[in-house]
Amino acid sequence: MKTNEVSISEETNSMLWQRGISKPPRRIRVRVVKDKEGKVIVFPGEGK
Repeated sequence: MKTNEVSISEETNSMLWQRGISKPPRRIRVRVVKDKEGKVIVFPGEGK
């Protein structure tokens, strides 16, 4: 996506921290969107 600014959404952040710092998920499905200003935002994907 070639950008300098990447942001993680609140939903994705809560998924990452759901089980705490000692047991993060090995893999999560995400959806990455680039807005008009060139900022990339990471959202949780469909499915598990």
